Amino acid sequence: MRSHHILHFVEIGQLAPHKPEVYIHTDPLSTKDAKVNASVSELVKTFKESAFKEANLTFLTSSAGHALPPSSVQRFLRKDKNISAVYIANHDGTFENRYYNSMFDTVENLNSTGRTLDDVAEHLTRVASAVASAVHKLLTGKDPVEVPQERLRVKNLTFLTSSAGHALPPSSVQRLLRKDKNISSVYIANHDGTFENRYYNSMFDTAENLNSTGRTLDDVAEHLTRVASAVASAVHKLLTGKDPVEVPQERLRVKELLECYVMNASCALFHEVLDRLVTRPLKSNPLSLYISVDPTGSMIHPAARLTKLVLSYFTGTVVENVPRNNCSSRTQLDKVFQFDWMDGPEGNSSGICVKSSVMFTIAKSPAFESEDVGSEEYSTWTESVWEEASLRIFLTPSWKQQVTTLSLGVVIFLVSLALVHVVNSEAAVLFTPRALVGV
Repeated sequence: MRSHHILHFVEIGQLAPHKPEVYIHTDPLSTKDAKVNASVSELVKTFKESAFKEANLTFLTSSAGHALPPSSVQRFLRKDKNISAVYIANHDGTFENRYYNSMFDTVENLNSTGRTLDDVAEHLTRVASAVASAVHKLLTGKDPVEVPQERLRVKNLTFLTSSAGHALPPSSVQRLLRKDKNISSVYIANHDGTFENRYYNSMFDTAENLNSTGRTLDDVAEHLTRVASAVASAVHKLLTGKDPVEVPQERLRVKELLECYVMNASCALFHEVLDRLVTRPLKSNPLSLYISVDPTGSMIHPAARLTKLVLSYFTGTVVENVPRNNCSSRTQLDKVFQFDWMDGPEGNSSGICVKSSVMFTIAKSPAFESEDVGSEEYSTWTESVWEEASLRIFLTPSWKQQVTTLSLGVVIFLVSLALVHVVNSEAAVLFTPRALVGV
């Protein structure tokens, strides 16, 4: 696929901790072109209309003059500034999450607003529903078919356009826009100008810090489900031109995913997608999401492996009458699909063979394959390696203590000299042996 094949680029960034408003960021450089600006404006308009109709959600445009926040779309825009792109987040000029993408980006820190995970989940569900409706309309030119509110309607979700002038947040779409600025793209997040999560993508980006708002896992799951539903509806309308008849909201599955990734890796869902005969038992603690640089290019991170299996489980199909020993070997014969043996849902004692199109690709910068070492086209990265922390403390005495020590030393020295002088002068008396009386 080339950059000119991209009609619109919509990227969703961080949405938690959330506020009633969601900001749409656009690239101020690519929108200088009249054609791209018109395409992006139409994209933003569609999202705002979708949020109003589908989810009672407010989309705000990012403040004018702001650069695009760090996002994937920047890489695309660097290559092609004709891409129509937007970045959706929960901040405008500054991140709402100060732990964004850090080791403190956890549930506890995200819940600093006192909201429960149910509130967060409900908010994300509203955003997803609005985005899905907008994408559906962009692709099909028609509004999504209205679905009964109790089944599809996403409440308390507002899509806002990011403040004008803000740069696109850090996102994948930036790379596409770098190549082709004609791509119509958006980035959806829970922030406008600033990140809501200060630990985002860091070692503190954990469940504890995400839960700083006091919300429960149910709140977050409901919010994420709303966002996903809105996005799915918008994408459906963009592709088909018709409103989706029904967008199922699998809130329970979203809650399972949250539990597995940020709270307890030894969860039921992960056990369903693994083969217990060849996999070591998972620990009952949060899954490590830190991805380091692999010098060999052959290491697969456990989190990436589990994510691949979960995607295969959700999107793949079960192949009947395939024994365990023959399941994985089918991948070598089929160049299109992957086959994985899984334990399957609870109650299935024999296991299942899942066929899917989910596969791995090497995350390697093209900069390492180019012979031009001076090229700045592609990014490179390094990783610091450190041993366990150690600390040395050097204490310096006060001036008073130094004077006291010196004075005491001089006194002891003088007394010692006097004592040595006396002993030396009386040495003949003190150390001369005397004759015994009567001998």
